[in-house]
Amino acid sequence: MKFLVALSLAAAMFWSVQGVYGGAAGVGGTTTYRNTGTATGAPGARGHGSGGVTVIGGDGTVTGTGGIGVGTSVPGVGTGVIEDDPQALHEAYRKKAEADYKDAAKALAAGDMETAVRLFIRVVEMSKMRIDSPYPQRAYEQLGAIVEQAQKELEVARQLLASEDPAAGLLELKRIARVYMGLNPAKAAATLVRQLEVDPAFQATLRAGRLKVDLQRAAALETEAEALGQPPAADAAPSAAPSAAGPSDAAARASATAAAAGAVTVRPKVMTAAERAAARLDRLTEAYEIYGRVAQLGGDTDVGKQAAAARTRLEADAGLMARIQALQVERKARQYLSLADGYFKSNRFDLARQYCMKIIEECPKTPQAADAKALMEHMTPPATRLGEK
Repeated sequence: MKFLVALSLAAAMFWSVQGVYGGAAGVGGTTTYRNTGTATGAPGARGHGSGGVTVIGGDGTVTGTGGIGVGTSVPGVGTGVIEDDPQALHEAYRKKAEADYKDAAKALAAGDMETAVRLFIRVVEMSKMRIDSPYPQRAYEQLGAIVEQAQKELEVARQLLASEDPAAGLLELKRIARVYMGLNPAKAAATLVRQLEVDPAFQATLRAGRLKVDLQRAAALETEAEALGQPPAADAAPSAAPSAAGPSDAAARASATAAAAGAVTVRPKVMTAAERAAARLDRLTEAYEIYGRVAQLGGDTDVGKQAAAARTRLEADAGLMARIQALQVERKARQYLSLADGYFKSNRFDLARQYCMKIIEECPKTPQAADAKALMEHMTPPATRLGEK
């Protein structure tokens, strides 16, 4: 009996060991090269079954799972990783370096410095892959010459900052920082821009420069208005006695020559007196508004005082000021009517009605006031229309 019990225990232990260790090793994971095929990874744990399934995970890992052996519920597992074949990867980078270098050279020849710099830098960075290619070194040499050019442009930008037009220097710094991005001159330019943007003294200089430009613009508008106030050349009195080969003869000869050549003569449009008067008023109104803005912002500065004096000079002409004020009111009415019409088309009748009322109350003598009333008629029920009981 004891012998039989011992035999039974030995058999049980045998089958238990057979279940744990008797199976073959699980199938290993597979390391997959994206461009050159596969290689087998490590096998699963011994004794956990044979055969298996390969599963590709979302993170790129490849897991081989062995079958479950007798007497255990744990399968054998071996894991590999998807990666690139180093040799094939080297060749791909070599070709990419050549293609990018050639594209950069084309961009440089075409004057597209921003693209050229970006591509040259990318080719140089490929040298980290230790590829057997001459193009990273060539790109490095090209960038050396480009850095010298950028450094000269940076110096010009600094000189502009110290000139009477510092705004041009600031714009040039921003251009250098954008075009040569990644190179030392660009980094220096970007740093200088950040410093100037928070420098109160420099910002005050910029404002003064802009006001000076505005003052010059207003003066130019006055000059144009003065020219429009003069009779056009065609209406001027003719000279006493033209010479035998006067301007009329020269014009006739030019016209005949053009006709013989088959050319089309384009005559400039002649403005009517009313058109000239309207254009003159437009320019004087714009000049007057610029003078007011510059005088307010310029304060006690020379530019501010000059603008205030020019504005006072225009205000001395009562007739002109009446026309300017009437034009300003009409411009405001046109703006309000445009907004009212936009809100009306968007079915925002509440806002459309508000702007119509602004026109009627603030600009009652303008043509837009009648248009505003007509527009409100379309937003009001028939029984409550404006003016009806």
